[in-house]
Amino acid sequence: MVMGKRGTEKPIEIFVALFVILAVSLVTLRLFQNQVTQQQQQIQSFEEEQEQKELLERASAHCTQACTAANRNSDCSLQGLASLCITYGSEVIDDPKYLDLNSDKERGVDTSKLAGIGLCENHVPCHALVGECCDREITAKSCEDILTRYWSNQGFNRSERADLFQQEWKGGTCSPNGQTMWWNQTSVSDQVCTDASCI
Repeated sequence: MVMGKRGTEKPIEIFVALFVILAVSLVTLRLFQNQVTQQQQQIQSFEEEQEQKELLERASAHCTQACTAANRNSDCSLQGLASLCITYGSEVIDDPKYLDLNSDKERGVDTSKLAGIGLCENHVPCHALVGECCDREITAKSCEDILTRYWSNQGFNRSERADLFQQEWKGGTCSPNGQTMWWNQTSVSDQVCTDASCI
């Protein structure tokens, strides 16, 4: 009788051992799978960062070329600066790619470059990428002034200048109404600039 009891305990011990081995194998497999998933996410994140870095370099180079052209072709005239101000770094980036300016990995409005107003990351003007051109600070405000003065000197009245801003402005598709403005249209002045201080 004792021998029969031992004989039935052996298969149970083998079953328990196999169950423990299976459980350990599943835990090990799950840990390995988690590690592989984490590594894949890290690789993907690295690739996205590299792509964004390359896109930003390409867009910045495009804007730098626009500044060089303004300097070389027009000796930093008001016309040359106006041309820079209506150039967009994002012109060299094909949709659906965009410049992730705030590194949130989402295409949308970025306020890191133009606080309070924002820029669409799929339509980034050169004034957000080039800080200076022709020994002059290039910002949204300075570009608004440059364009207003240039178009004033060309004989366009306030209403016509507002229309020109609308034509030249590529607002993007990131805000609820589909557009984001980088200038305040109500401030387009009636000032006509005729002296060198306009440049």
